Amino acid sequence: MIQIILDSNKQPWKITYSFHRGGQTFLWDDKEVSKSDDGNHPLVYMTLGGTGVGTNLEITSGIKNLQRAWIVLMRQLIMVTYYIRILCLMLKLMK
Repeated sequence: MIQIILDSNKQPWKITYSFHRGGQTFLWDDKEVSKSDDGNHPLVYMTLGGTGVGTNLEITSGIKNLQRAWIVLMRQLIMVTYYIRILCLMLKLMK
């Protein structure tokens, strides 16, 4: 869970990330608070197999590495599929 605290102008001022037995509060503009490209939405990462949340991928049980590995795997599968199709076409042309 996160909590966003607004200032008197209804703009984000602070954000709190929860985890077991506590939480941590940051100023909205703190460099540790990951945000969307437009800066309007916090990026919140849940730990793998847990319920705590974090401010960035590095502190959330290696999710960043898992995501990168998944992307690499998917790219490799696409390339293998592509090469199998080419091989099948070549074998068909050889008949």
